[in-house]
Amino acid sequence: MEETNAAALYAERAVIGGMLMDGESAERAVFQLSETDFSDEQCREIFRAAAALAAKGKPVDTVTILPMLRKEAKAYAIRAAQETPSISGNQNYIDIVKNEAIRRRLLEAVMKAQMNLVEGAAVETVAADLTDALAFTEKPNRTTKTAWEALKNTIGTLEEIRRSGKPTGITTGIGDVDRKIGTFEKKGYYILGARSGMGKTALLLCMVRAAAKSGKRVLVFSLEMPASGPGGLSTRILSQETQIDHDAIRFARYRENDLKLMKQQAGEPYMQNIVIDDRADITVMQMRSSIRQVKPDIVYIDYLGLIKGRQSEKRYLEVDNISHELKKTAKLYDLPVVALAQLNRETESKKNGRKDGRPTLADIRESDAIVHDADAVMLLYRPSQYDNHADEDKAELIIGKNRQGQSGIIPLSWTGKTMTFRGIFPDGVYPGPPTPPKLRPCYEDVEEL
Repeated sequence: MEETNAAALYAERAVIGGMLMDGESAERAVFQLSETDFSDEQCREIFRAAAALAAKGKPVDTVTILPMLRKEAKAYAIRAAQETPSISGNQNYIDIVKNEAIRRRLLEAVMKAQMNLVEGAAVETVAADLTDALAFTEKPNRTTKTAWEALKNTIGTLEEIRRSGKPTGITTGIGDVDRKIGTFEKKGYYILGARSGMGKTALLLCMVRAAAKSGKRVLVFSLEMPASGPGGLSTRILSQETQIDHDAIRFARYRENDLKLMKQQAGEPYMQNIVIDDRADITVMQMRSSIRQVKPDIVYIDYLGLIKGRQSEKRYLEVDNISHELKKTAKLYDLPVVALAQLNRETESKKNGRKDGRPTLADIRESDAIVHDADAVMLLYRPSQYDNHADEDKAELIIGKNRQGQSGIIPLSWTGKTMTFRGIFPDGVYPGPPTPPKLRPCYEDVEEL
């Protein structure tokens, strides 16, 4: 037992040393471990400080962490960083710390159960305590699988889809899009690109509402627009929900019954599923901190070009890194990440031979890595923006890249007054204006929602 404890203590020190030497190792440890997983009190103090820094999106290293520690912990931290030979084995050390923490909890639970049984405690109570302790023994998914294991899991998932008739991912809210890209899947990284004024934020909000209505918890990072206020996301959501003219809401020109309908729809239970983080100049690390707190099923970002990245001499290198980190975020937190992206102004230029302004993957602004990293790239296009004779109610979603299927063009219906996108009917007929929800007779008009 002494040898095992010595190895565990060495692993705890190695984890702390790795966190101070490498930002990615620190993030991995904060995500997989908790303060109570460490038996050494000084390791606990250092880890607690590191987790606090990570939660604020700040780097974890000796410079940032030492001012937060007591004298003894400072010396321990410096020694741990100096004595950790390499960060390559950081995951192995994390696993050792986690397993040893589970061993301690089980041992404490067994000893407590024995004492309670001797003292005459009810068998059900003791069994419940042991069950809680056993819950900690669940290990994270392995990073490697045999082909047999992968195929078995895949076939099981496919059978579940076949029996239920429902895909495993999160709906986009538009059936044709779901069928083309296969919904938004866990670990997937999706890009929705468009020129300014095309309505990409409006389409994103249509997708957000669809996910929330399906029971999914949604986290929206709105870097460009505030969450509330006349010019915020809330007015767009209200317009889409109620089908009241957006300008009437924005400029407070709505009627009394409109106000009641707005309050009714704002109070719908699924509105609690939408969480909005409207910080400007947010970093990917700060986004991850918010994800850890909110625990969403899917993340939407409006938009990628406003995310604050590592400063670089070349802007495209900064965007490259942001895109890589967003893709890594999707995998790390096992959820879909959907990000908006701006298109180059060349889309509108006659020099490129595309007078109709229809975008292609080459128009994604600032970085080729965005297209390379994405599992699917969708480009929003409204012909009426380039042709005065085109139908204002028609739009297209161009699937320019689809790692899991075919590319193609999906026709959409656009209602400009309420900034709402919808799919068209199976026979190709465009739907009429959306029907607004009815004001429920039993709805009570209250001052506060």
